[in-house]
Amino acid sequence: MTNIHTYSPISLAINWRSEICTDNAIRLQELQEILNDCSDISIAGIDWPLGYGDLNHDNLPLFFQPVAVISLIEACLEPDIKQADLYIYDDCCAVAHIVFADIANDSPNDVALSKRTEEIINVYAKSVCQTVFQATSRQAFIGVNDYVVMKSLDNIALQHGRVLWTARTHIGQADWDIETWLGEYHCSSDYLRIGSGNSWLINPSLGEHFHRVMLFAQYHSAIYSQYESMLNTSLNAFNRFSQQIVMKDSDIQRHQTLVDHLDYININYSSACYGTQSTRREMLQHFQNSWQIDEQQQRIVKLAELVQQRLQRLKQDSLRQQNKITQGLLGFLGALGVIGLLFDLKSFSHSIDDNSPIMALLADISPDVLLGGAMLIAMAVSLLVYRNHE
Repeated sequence: MTNIHTYSPISLAINWRSEICTDNAIRLQELQEILNDCSDISIAGIDWPLGYGDLNHDNLPLFFQPVAVISLIEACLEPDIKQADLYIYDDCCAVAHIVFADIANDSPNDVALSKRTEEIINVYAKSVCQTVFQATSRQAFIGVNDYVVMKSLDNIALQHGRVLWTARTHIGQADWDIETWLGEYHCSSDYLRIGSGNSWLINPSLGEHFHRVMLFAQYHSAIYSQYESMLNTSLNAFNRFSQQIVMKDSDIQRHQTLVDHLDYININYSSACYGTQSTRREMLQHFQNSWQIDEQQQRIVKLAELVQQRLQRLKQDSLRQQNKITQGLLGFLGALGVIGLLFDLKSFSHSIDDNSPIMALLADISPDVLLGGAMLIAMAVSLLVYRNHE
């Protein structure tokens, strides 16, 4: 018999003020209010034991705690579906968990499973995706129009719940060629095998432990994938700006906030790993080693450092440009002072009988010519100051 579970991170327009609102109950209440008119789902809080207690507890920071689980009720009416849930997290990521009906003596078809998972999400999570996409900001919830860090995400993907990928797991003993299905696996313990996209939990009694770890691992990997994409988008944006065009301060601040928030995620991930206990910690280490999480994290950190360096240069360019403008304005104001002096001298030249050559010249020049010449001199002085200031 096959007992297949799929775990699929999806893009979803649910974004929280995690660094400000630290009450998960408020987030759950707001989500229930937003989705109140969706009749084909049920929403419940997570009943996992969190904090420090016995070994069944995990001390997870708020960012890595699921806010709620949304059950896709009508999806379970499909003959091949036992269970279909969305686990809601932060930063526009959710993880879909689907349990397929048992099929006797049949090796799973990976492509068909992934395609079927995507079909279930597209059909039965549609109302959730579109409702949260249209929702406005609240105390903890951030509406799409108010995104800062997530502003560069694809709105179409958010609106339709785009599936990032699908991981497949078989739980329990198998009477089919599961080794071939796993392919080359990177973890081999007494109770777990982890391959590339497929995994096998040999001991079904560890199913709840595995489920919690798999959700955590999938969410973290999805966040890293998402931030790698956004950091690359930032680099592409930087490349569009030459020395003659300066990026707006608001855009610089948005990219800076992105880098800062990534630091926040890394700190919380370290805390979550430390707070995971018992068999779940060992499972998490297996996933980290198999998926080369440390190498991925180092790559993202280096990419963030590159973005930070570009940001620093952009800030310096912006400051230098502002200084040039300031110096140019000061030069123009100084030249205006000279213009005022020339007109004072011209007026004075008409009030004396014995003009010197300079006074005579000023007296003979018409006001229009004097004003035009003085303005040209003022603009020339301003331009020279502007171009020569570094």
